[in-house]
This record gives sequence, C-alpha cells and structure tokens, in this order.
Amino acid sequence: MPTLGGKDIWPPFTIPSGIITVSADLVERVATEVGIGLITAKSVGHEEFEGYPEPIFSQYSADSLSTAVGLSHPGVEAWAEEMREIYPLAGKFLLASVFASNLDDFVAVARVASECADGLELNFCCPHSLEYGAAVARQEELTVEITRAVREAVPNTLVVKLTPDGPAIGPWSQKLIEAGAEAIAAIGPTKAVTVLDPHTNQPILSYGSGGLSGGAILERGLECIREIREYVDVPIIAGGGIRGADDVRAYQEAGGDIFAIGTALGGLSTPELVRYFDLLLEDLEHDTDRAVEMSLHERILDFTPARVTQVQRHGNQVELTFDINLPAQPGQFCLAWLPDIGEKPFCVAGDRPLKLGIANVGKVTAALYDREVGDEVMIRGPFGKSFPTEGRIVIVAGGCGAASVRLLAERASNPVIILGADRADNLLFREDFAQAGELILTTEDGSAGRQGTTVDALRDLVAQGDWSDALFCNVGPERMMVAAAQVERQVVPTDQVYFSIERHTECAIGLCGKCALDGYRLCVDGPVFSLAQLGPDTAFGKWRRGPSSRRIPV
Repeated sequence: MPTLGGKDIWPPFTIPSGIITVSADLVERVATEVGIGLITAKSVGHEEFEGYPEPIFSQYSADSLSTAVGLSHPGVEAWAEEMREIYPLAGKFLLASVFASNLDDFVAVARVASECADGLELNFCCPHSLEYGAAVARQEELTVEITRAVREAVPNTLVVKLTPDGPAIGPWSQKLIEAGAEAIAAIGPTKAVTVLDPHTNQPILSYGSGGLSGGAILERGLECIREIREYVDVPIIAGGGIRGADDVRAYQEAGGDIFAIGTALGGLSTPELVRYFDLLLEDLEHDTDRAVEMSLHERILDFTPARVTQVQRHGNQVELTFDINLPAQPGQFCLAWLPDIGEKPFCVAGDRPLKLGIANVGKVTAALYDREVGDEVMIRGPFGKSFPTEGRIVIVAGGCGAASVRLLAERASNPVIILGADRADNLLFREDFAQAGELILTTEDGSAGRQGTTVDALRDLVAQGDWSDALFCNVGPERMMVAAAQVERQVVPTDQVYFSIERHTECAIGLCGKCALDGYRLCVDGPVFSLAQLGPDTAFGKWRRGPSSRRIPV
C-alpha cells in the first residue's frame, strides 16, 4: 500500500490539482463519497485571481482537452478560512497545491496553507502562465531554492509537481528531493496547444492556447515517470492521460505509486464519479478494464454554428430563435460563444428550433441582445440534468428564469404556470406559456395580470385545493425560489420541490468546479435539483461563488 508522509493512501488514486476538488465543499463531498485516498486541492496563491474569461476549455481529440483556466483562486487567506471548516479529512490525506512567482511569496503562501493540510504541493507545472508554474520551472535553480526554503518554513509533507516541458525531469527531481521534497508529482498538462474552431477558423480559448491533457499525453507521462524513477526512491504521484486500469498498470510498471486521473472524468456527475473510481479499483484487483468505458471518449465540446431567425425584445431581455435543432430535455443548458467577445451558458428555452431567453447584464449578453436576424452564434451542448415532465406540474417562474422552463411547459401535460416579472415588458415567452397550460400572470407594478409577486400567486393557488400530488418546478431570482419553497414545503415533501439554479459556469463538463453548490457541480449534477438533494444546510439562498471561487452572499 502506498504511503505519503507516513499515511496510507488507499485507494491509491487522486484527482489532480485544478480538477473538481477546487473548493472546500467539493473537497468535502469527494472525500466523503469518492474512493480516492489522496485529495489534491486547487492551486492557490497570494492574491485572488478570477482566471481567464470563457471559453477556457476546448477539445483536442475525443479523449483529450486543451484548457486555459488561468490559475483562478480566491487567495490563500480566503481559501484557508474555508478549509479550516472541514480539515482534517477522516481517512484521507489532504494535499494543498500552492504557487507563486518568487521565493518569498512561495514561503508566505505555504505557511498559510500548511495550517489546514497534511501536505503541500509546489506547483512547478502550469503551462499557460507567464509568471507561474512552468515559467518558474524554467529557472531550475530557483525551484531548488524555493523547495529548500519551503521545507525550512513548514513541517508538512512536501511534494513538487513537475512539468514535462522544463529541465531534464530525472536529474531535476533528484535535486528537488535533495533540497527537501519528499515526493514527486508528474506530469501535468504539457506545453500549450491551440485548438481552432473549424467553422470560424479562430482559436476557441480566450487565452488562445491551452495546456494539453488526456490520452494525447499518456506516452509522454510514462516516459517522464520512468526517468524520474531512475533518479529517486520516493513516492511518485503519477498521471497524464490515465483513462482506465490498463493505463494505471502501465504507470505502475513505470514506477508510479499513486495515480492521478483528471481529464478522463469529463462529463461525469457525482454518482458517476463514485462509480468510476469503484470500478477502477475493482479493475486493478481483477485484471479488467471496465472503468475506461466511463472515461471521456467522444467529442462533447464541439460547436455548431447557428444563425438567428427571429428576435423579440422585451425590455432588457431578448428571445432569440435559431436555424438549428438542439435536442434537449427541459432544464438543460447550452453554451453560446461569440468569437472575440466571449462565451456564456443559457438554458434551452426551445429545442426544435433552438430558442434562448437572454437578459442584458454583461459583455456577452449585451452582444447577444444586439443580435439581428442572420447573425451567427456558435453553440455547444446540451449539458446538465433536467426537470421531471410526468405528473401534475406546477411551474413558478420569475423574470428571465422563465426561459429555463419554457420547454418544460411545452413537454408537460397541461401544467399550471405562474409567470411573473417586475413589469409587463419583461415577461418572457408569455404567448408560449399561455398555449401550454393554465397561465397565471403577475407583475409587481400591475401592468399585466394580477399585481404582486409569483410567491403571492403561489400562496393563493395552494390555498384553493389539494396539491399534495404536484411537482413544483421553480426558476427565477434565488430569494424568490427560497420563498416559493417555504410555501411548497407546507403541501408536499422535499422530493417534490425542484429548482433550476444558476451558478458561475465555465467548462460545462464538471472539471473546473467553478459552479459548485454544496459539493455538487451544477453543470453535471444540475442545474436542476430537488430540495431533498440540497438538504437542510444548503448554501442555496445564502451564498454563491464568483469566478475566483470566493464565496459571495446571495
């Protein structure tokens, strides 16, 4: 059984820094539910940084990605404040990854992070930063000095994460071990590559290029581990392109002890993540390779060009209809990309043809608001989980959230729809809802329907009859949904109350972790959740995470 810092690491797996376990709630859920013995947190530095704008993920091949997240993080002080709430992790080793551009900052960040982690990983790996990661690695003697200084400053187990594109990795590893490191992690993403969209011939990533990961770097990873093992006799956390047990066995033969799996997890929900690692361990024990079938193995991030065929503006919101079909289930979302401007997620309001409802609130949405008939938008998706459609459906929709349930209203059998906004011209898809079922309109200023809020109308509705068999589906401002749930819980159990929840979403395939809520990732576990899933201590209605993953009050 492999060990690290005197602790047994079993099962002998980890998810590498920057993938899934990027915030305390995700760390806690993975540590509690997923069969991995080593939990590696996302790299943190001194000052908060939001990372690069979307798109941050592109698909290099069926099993490989090119990504440029930009070392987004909330700052080590904010990170440590959260981690103290969950540390230590029962039966698991928590490895905190840290980065900086110089020796003094490395030491300062390491000291703070060391208070709430079993070990520290020095990030000498990130391939797409001009100051950090591989940029530091190119200064070999500086990495040795940093390692020695951090070793003297903190008592934790010390791991160094190495790039395959730095100094000769075997001799470099030996120098770092001699300077005080106790284990080696290798490899991370290789030298950045540029993926061009075939329709626009433009780089997909906002940064232009991104680190290459997944099956495309498997052989490079194996070469590096073999070379490292020739020079050092310490634990090696080995990874790069692992998809299943056969790849793990190859890394074992090369000299690896603990195995990091990242890109292969693209698209897996939390229950699927649990199943994947359970299967992987069984495969190692029985000389099989079934888990590989769950790994990323098809193109799920490609764009389809879509031209606008209809534009309907309602106040600061717009309904856009396109010339493509995007088969989706009610509540799922897609990503809309305008090259040179950016990319954002939107719930699918209609799928045949594609319809989106968009509020003009930022750079990308403002550009989409201004689209005219004939303009092109790049679409990828759909992604996420959906609303139930069978049974007695009550839809409670406020503001632009109405776009999230238009498809539900279309698919459900004679639903009751409470549609509200501040004023009449902000009522999205009003005519479509009227055709789909029984429509109750509310506006805060009384300019359409009854004056008041959707929650006022909901209270009146449930007071008028027996709704104990209903499924309540809520969308809109978070405080509105919390208030609606308080009414609905009085007539139905929590597994009959659903929400479409919005969080900061970037990758859409569950890897970047920025859309975290209660340890779930909205892009693969949601955006539709039941109140029963969220539980009594939910952050829903209390706080969300910004682009840096820092907690922000709702």
